[in-house]
Amino acid sequence: MNCSQAMILSAGFGSRLRPLTNHMPKALIPFGNDTMLDHQINYLKSNGITKIIINLHYLGHMIKKHVQHRHDTDITITFSDEKEILGTGGGIQQASHLFQCTPIVIINCDIIIDYPLQSLIHAHAKNNAIATMVLRPLAMEDPYTPVNRAPNGHITQFHSGQYHYTGLQVLSPEFINILPKAGHASCLINDGYAKAVSHNLPIASVIHDNHWHDIGTHDQYNKALKNFKFK
Repeated sequence: MNCSQAMILSAGFGSRLRPLTNHMPKALIPFGNDTMLDHQINYLKSNGITKIIINLHYLGHMIKKHVQHRHDTDITITFSDEKEILGTGGGIQQASHLFQCTPIVIINCDIIIDYPLQSLIHAHAKNNAIATMVLRPLAMEDPYTPVNRAPNGHITQFHSGQYHYTGLQVLSPEFINILPKAGHASCLINDGYAKAVSHNLPIASVIHDNHWHDIGTHDQYNKALKNFKFK
């Protein structure tokens, strides 16, 4: 299956990272010698992605300016502006007119992960799924929404289970069509995944128990900086 396009979700306010994000979008906070956004772009490039869409809202002009100074020649980067913030589901739907009619990798701007994308894309095709989530085992202290999966890897339930979503996924056009129409705010989990599961549509998953960090809070950010091996 050909899948060389990706979207980075970068529209959020980064409220939990204030004051870092008082005058800077979360995507541009420093991470080693780069920013979080640069890290994601480089990760996608190194995994065979050649087209990237970035959604924008909070201080989006700063993200545009930053990307324009990268001078990438082996990828194309386009933007999806949100006049009103649309949430995870709404942001994807708003940008969907920029997608090719093939599955697309979606990644949050505020995670660090080393999952091999081509393996994820292969699993998505093999399972004939409309979406494939990368999950991690859920620890007792984790603040994330639990996810349950069947022995064959298909998602069966949200808000109960032994895993949680990492912020990396592959979506097919059939899944995006489930989301509320463009221009409406929506939640990817509640308005997309939960709806698909309730209609018995095939949502696959893979388990990642290797390197992963959420950068949503100051404690998580500092832990990632401490544990990540910068080149």
